[in-house]
Amino acid sequence: MSKPATRKKANLLEPINSRAVALEVIKQSAIAFVVVGIIQGIVGIFLWPTLLFDAVLYVVLGLALLYLRSRIVALLLLLLSGAALVMTVMNSAGITVGGTNVFMALVVCGAALRAVEATFKLHGRFAHEPDEVRLEMVTAVAPPQQNKPRLTMLEWGLLVLALLLVMVLLVVILLVMG
Repeated sequence: MSKPATRKKANLLEPINSRAVALEVIKQSAIAFVVVGIIQGIVGIFLWPTLLFDAVLYVVLGLALLYLRSRIVALLLLLLSGAALVMTVMNSAGITVGGTNVFMALVVCGAALRAVEATFKLHGRFAHEPDEVRLEMVTAVAPPQQNKPRLTMLEWGLLVLALLLVMVLLVVILLVMG
């Protein structure tokens, strides 16, 4: 009796050589941007309110990347993370005041580069490939079709946190204006 084939998770640094890997890299990058946006939002609420704008952009663009898989959204994330990297380096040099975690800015910029590469390959080289799962071993018997939920628990949790961040941001804006 053969074991059912399992799906192998794509590594964020794995070469993008198939549609399945491109989709997985896009998903991982999008989740990373949502998490970075939530962290920046929490820091922005308590320490630097100017981070709230960046936080909302990261969350909104990260969710847009997750669901739209758009090259334009990936490029916008690259521009945003590139600008954040430049500002972080300027902060480290003492030219401006703000966060100085250059390593984190480099990681976020790297995730944006991977998202751009994945979206361009998804819509270019792999546009006509079917959405199939990469298999570790090919079996003669196809596994039974399973109805999976559209969102995983992690994705639901990130979505709820993002919505809470947006609600808190709106409350802060209303309190400041009124």
